[in-house]
Amino acid sequence: MAQQLISKTGAPVVELGVWVNSKNDPAITALFEAHLRKFNAGQEIVPLENPQLDAMYNQFFAETNQELINT
Repeated sequence: MAQQLISKTGAPVVELGVWVNSKNDPAITALFEAHLRKFNAGQEIVPLENPQLDAMYNQFFAETNQELINT
């Protein structure tokens, strides 16, 4: 099953990498790089595995008013 990022308001979707760059926050950038390493290695991103990473995702979804849906 695949997942798709959608806007809850119909606004254009903001990709996670674009959002991270806009934050200009070294801590968020480091968390995103950790995400990319796991993603590029084909590892599953497990919820609650890294509370800081989960907090970054939650902040991203809240600030962009987006969610992942199963397709």
